[in-house]
Amino acid sequence: MAPVPLSIATVIGSARYGRRCEPIAQWAASRINARHDMTADMIDPSGLPLSFGEQPLPLDIWCQLEARMEKADAFLVVTPEYHQGYPAVLKHLIDIVPNVWQAKPVCFISYGTYSKGMQAVEQLRQVFSFLQAIPIDHALGLEGIERYFDRNNVFKPDSDTTQHLSTMLDRFHQALQPMISVQPGRKRIHEQ
Repeated sequence: MAPVPLSIATVIGSARYGRRCEPIAQWAASRINARHDMTADMIDPSGLPLSFGEQPLPLDIWCQLEARMEKADAFLVVTPEYHQGYPAVLKHLIDIVPNVWQAKPVCFISYGTYSKGMQAVEQLRQVFSFLQAIPIDHALGLEGIERYFDRNNVFKPDSDTTQHLSTMLDRFHQALQPMISVQPGRKRIHEQ
């Protein structure tokens, strides 16, 4: 039996107009999908009818979102840092499906004007630890985000950024190995 690639839910952490995290998440997802051991599934809050009222999502959409995220083996969260924190829409998304994160690794790509978005990541590590997820220490932080975009608004990472993501994904895969070995029907990629 061929090993099943790991499913990485790539969460876009903002729904703002002009957000930079969408092209960054698309780039990361393309790098994940280029590997033989992982596949990416994009989770975009801007496509969800989120509400801050009593019912955060229509029940059928909430059930679909929860099922989709439950299938993920791990999560990659791409977040901006706004005013030394992470966006409210990301917190809302985390809170409406609190059980899907449990016992699953979470890694981060962040960006900000000065701190590479690391203050947002540190806050998210606390939230995910409380939800009994497994935040991975290795994160990719991008400072001065505008320099990564060309005049056509296309994300253009440099070779160091691409290598950093590759290293982060390798560590992510290593963190997932103990989980893979105990899942029925799962086989480690190197056991082919």
